[in-house]
Amino acid sequence: SMKSVSMKVVGSGRRLARGRRLLSVGRGQYGPVGDAESQWFERLLGSKYAIRRAEDPELLRCHSTDWTRRWEPKEADVSPLLLFPGTEQEVAACVQYCAEHRIPIVPQGGNTGLVGGSTPSQPGQVILGLARLNKVVSIDEEEGILHCEAGCILEHLQQFVGQRGFEMPVDLGAKGSCQIGGNLATNAGGIRFVRHGSLRSSVLMLRAIDGRGQILEMGTRMRKDNTGYDTKQFFIGSEGTLGVITSAVLTLPRLPVDRQTALLAVGSFDSAASLAFAAKNILGETLSAIEWLDTAAMRHVLSHFSPEHVTTPFSSDTAQCNFLLVEAAGARAEHDREKLEHFLEWALEADLGISDAVLAHDGKQTANLWAIREGCPVALTGAGLVCYKYDISLPIRTFDSVISATKARLADRRVAAEVVCWGHLGDGNLHINVATKHHNPAVEEALEPWLFEVVNAAGGSISAEHGVGRCKQKYMELIKGAQALRLMQELKTVFDPHAIMNPGIMMPPVSPQA
Repeated sequence: SMKSVSMKVVGSGRRLARGRRLLSVGRGQYGPVGDAESQWFERLLGSKYAIRRAEDPELLRCHSTDWTRRWEPKEADVSPLLLFPGTEQEVAACVQYCAEHRIPIVPQGGNTGLVGGSTPSQPGQVILGLARLNKVVSIDEEEGILHCEAGCILEHLQQFVGQRGFEMPVDLGAKGSCQIGGNLATNAGGIRFVRHGSLRSSVLMLRAIDGRGQILEMGTRMRKDNTGYDTKQFFIGSEGTLGVITSAVLTLPRLPVDRQTALLAVGSFDSAASLAFAAKNILGETLSAIEWLDTAAMRHVLSHFSPEHVTTPFSSDTAQCNFLLVEAAGARAEHDREKLEHFLEWALEADLGISDAVLAHDGKQTANLWAIREGCPVALTGAGLVCYKYDISLPIRTFDSVISATKARLADRRVAAEVVCWGHLGDGNLHINVATKHHNPAVEEALEPWLFEVVNAAGGSISAEHGVGRCKQKYMELIKGAQALRLMQELKTVFDPHAIMNPGIMMPPVSPQA
C-alpha cells in the first residue's frame, strides 16, 4: 500500500476505458446505464442486490424520493439501478466500475436527509445503498472506542453501546432509520450537541472509497495523532461528494447514570432564551440538552399522535405558549435532580413568564417529554404536509425577529403556508418549517435567497446540521465566498477526478477530468 500523509490507500482502481459513448446530462459527460451495465452489477452482487427500475419501479421511486417529498422525481429522474453491496470490497468494485464507465453515483444511507442530498438530482444516477454494511466490527470497553460499518442504524448502535455503559456521541429524532455513515457524511448535530459537541470531534478513523474506487484508511485508533493533514475530516460533512464512507472508529462518552428532564411552558421566546442561558450557568457540566418548540409545533404533535404515544404533560392552559425542554445528566442521580430542581426554583422566582412546568419522575414521563420534541418533524409530514425546511444557525436572541420577519414576508406575498418552528437553544440552531398542503414554488420565491441573506447578515450559517444537498447548493458562495469554493472544487478533483460522486449536490458544478 502507499502512504500519503495521514491517509493510507489500501486498494486502487483499474485503468479507465477510453472512447465509450457518453451521455450529456448538464453536469458533465456521463455514461448511460443499460443492460450491459446492469448485468455487470448483477454478476457482482446478485440480482437480489442489484435492482433495476423496470423490475421494481415502486422501490426505485421510493429510494429516489427524499424524506420531505420536496423533490419528488419525475419518471425520467427515478434511478435506473439500486445497488446494495455487502462488503467494503464490493463497494469499491461498484465505484471502480462506475468510474471506468463514467456512471454517476448517489451514496444513500437511511434516506432521512432533509435537503435532497441522498437522492438522484438528475437522470441516470445509480443509487448505492449501504444498508448491508451493518456490522459492529469491535468495541473496546476499556478505552471506550467503537468500530462499526457505515450502514449501522444509529438506534441499534445506541442500544449496543448502552448495554456496555456508553452512549453514542450523536442523537437524532430519525435515529430509528438513519445510518451512522449518513450521520458522518452530513456531520449530523442533533439534540445532545450541547453536551458532546460536533460529531466530527468524536471520529478517530474512517475508511472510505474515493471516486476512483480506491479504499482509503484515514486516521488511527489513537485519540492523539498529530502527524500531517487530518484527511478524514474532508469526508465528514462532504455529503457523498468525495466518496463513500464504509466504516468508522468513534470515541464513546460514558452513559450517564441517570437523566433528569423538565418541560417548561413560557409566554414568549425571549423568556425561553433567558431560561436557556440560565440553564447553562446553573446546570453546568450536567446540562445535556436544551430544546425549544413553538406553539404551532406543540399543537401539531398533540393532534397527530394518539394519547397512547404522546400526551400533554400540563394541567393548565398552555395553548399560546413556547416550550423549553431541559435535560440534566450525570453520574449521581440525586445530585443531578437537585441541580435541575434548583434551576426550576430559580426560573419560577425570576418572573420570566412561566405558565407551567413539569419535572419527569420516571422513565415513562421522560419518554413522553422527549416524544413531544422528537415528534415535531413526523407530525408535519405525517399529516401529509409538504415542508420547506430551513435549518439555520443564528445568535439565539435573533431567533424571534427572524421568525417574525419570515411570517411577515410570506403574508405580504400572500403565500398560503404555516410557519412551524423548533430548535436547539444550546447551540443556536433554529429549524424554520414552512408547511403547505401541496408543493408551492411561491415559498421558495419568497424566502430564497432572502432568508439566507438575512442569516448571513447576522453572522449565521444557512446550514447548521442538515447539510447543503441540492436545497442550498446555489447559495454556497453567499456563505463561503468564491475563493473558498475554488479550494473545495480543487479538493473534489483530488478525490473524485471524474465527478461521479453525488453530482449536483452541495458543490457548484465541477467539470470531470478526461
